[in-house]
Amino acid sequence: MTLLTAHLRPGTAVVESPTFYGILAILRRPGRRLVPVAVSHDGWDAGQLAAAFGRARGGMAVLVPDFHNPTGALMDAPARAQVAALAAQAGVTVVANEIMRDLDLREPPAPVPRIRGAIIVGSLSKTIWAGLRIGWIRAPARLIRQLLLHPLCQVCSPPPIEQLTACELLPDLDSLLGQRTRELRSQRDHLVAALRHDSAWTFVPPPGGLWLWLRLASTSGDALAAQAAAVGLAVLPGSRFSADGTLASYLRVPFTAPPAILDNAVTLLRAAHGNAIS
Repeated sequence: MTLLTAHLRPGTAVVESPTFYGILAILRRPGRRLVPVAVSHDGWDAGQLAAAFGRARGGMAVLVPDFHNPTGALMDAPARAQVAALAAQAGVTVVANEIMRDLDLREPPAPVPRIRGAIIVGSLSKTIWAGLRIGWIRAPARLIRQLLLHPLCQVCSPPPIEQLTACELLPDLDSLLGQRTRELRSQRDHLVAALRHDSAWTFVPPPGGLWLWLRLASTSGDALAAQAAAVGLAVLPGSRFSADGTLASYLRVPFTAPPAILDNAVTLLRAAHGNAIS
């Protein structure tokens, strides 16, 4: 938040479509144009990347290249090289949100090189626990000094107890990540099996991350999310992740819960779908 606020200037920002709604909320402000680039399970559209960076000269781009939220897509090495080249040509500051990078559910994991020249944002909130709001920024020293002097820096700093907790956990991070990814892989596969043979939606199992991105066949994400809420299930419609009002036929469903809870969620989702189309 401090990073994006410090860099916000009237102009243009490249964003993914879909993208995390919190990013959209920060970037949307008077005088700022958002240029969306389509992302699917197949990756980032190369032509749209080139066009968007051309329109965003001197601006910024906020990307989630590793197990993208919400599609789960992983940006390949050629696309990362293209982003770095386009950013250098157009004078665009790239902020790469890597909070999902360690949640590689492939066996074995195969990290992709980072986007050259990008400002890197990381966090323990997805890799360890959502309540541990500890993050970091990797950037040139000059920018870090500017951020430390920004008035939001102290406001956004986590409490000392959380910082001390993170310091205790970091030496065991590899072991914790191994346990975390094993659990998520099992939960993803369980949810995939439960939802796969249903004509109400289609999806591609993601190689990492925390969610399935369902494309709905006969109802909108907003209608289904509303009916799901009515039966006690919280899911987010695709419209929440859209910078341009599209993606109405999508729904994000997390696989972060144990199998028994996922089974109950599937039952509620099917009941909600029946209500939405009746």
